[in-house]
Amino acid sequence: MILAAVIVGVLLSATPAQNDVQPQRIVAASNVRLRGEPQTTADELTRLALGTVLTQLETSADGTWYRVQTPDGKSGWVFSNLTEPFSERESTAVYRRVIQSRLKAETLSFSDASDLFQFIERIAPRIQGPGRAEFDLFRLRALHRSLDQIMGYEPKDPAHRDWINKHEDSLVYSEPAGHWLVRADLYWELETRNRGNPIAEEIAWDAATTGIPGECEGYIPCYSQCFCSRTRAISISTPTAGTQKKPLSTSITCYKKS
Repeated sequence: MILAAVIVGVLLSATPAQNDVQPQRIVAASNVRLRGEPQTTADELTRLALGTVLTQLETSADGTWYRVQTPDGKSGWVFSNLTEPFSERESTAVYRRVIQSRLKAETLSFSDASDLFQFIERIAPRIQGPGRAEFDLFRLRALHRSLDQIMGYEPKDPAHRDWINKHEDSLVYSEPAGHWLVRADLYWELETRNRGNPIAEEIAWDAATTGIPGECEGYIPCYSQCFCSRTRAISISTPTAGTQKKPLSTSITCYKKS
């Protein structure tokens, strides 16, 4: 009887601690302002990067703001619509939802797109198993979006130049278009590594439609890359409502030589 009473006492004492676990939220936009009060005119305490995980402390009376604590101990208020609920157990699904939402944005500034790319690079190594391929594809798509605002072989903006230099091994310049592209062979290599994975066909579609340099200037391997990419593209039908893409032909394996 005494032992049973002790066990019950331990269980009851543990229950409040479990219930006291504070909810978490993840920042779902770039450069989100942390404010001193739950209003847009309040002092800005700091900016929060996309993907920052916050501890939720309090909700404003109207439910539009959360008082939160950052990983480095700062506390303040964030606008509720710029965050999403987060838990470690559901982290992969939350990451996917946040990334897909950002990639679907009609326009992304260079700052927002590069922030998205860096967020994916941080969390992708945590994704294990077949699901990792999807996040590797997200990474290439985010890199592609980061190039939308960068024009010219040597961009005038120092931040753009630094970005190109940092990722030059993953990029190729299109002279006729006057802008940088993600190398198509990076998509094809990802597709090859994940052949048989349901995401492989989606990767192949991106590879076939990613664009290639339009001016080969007599460089034979470049012409070969153009031919291979275009031939593979023919084997995939444009996806439309109510139809499925045709199976990818795997008889051609060639890559751009940088």
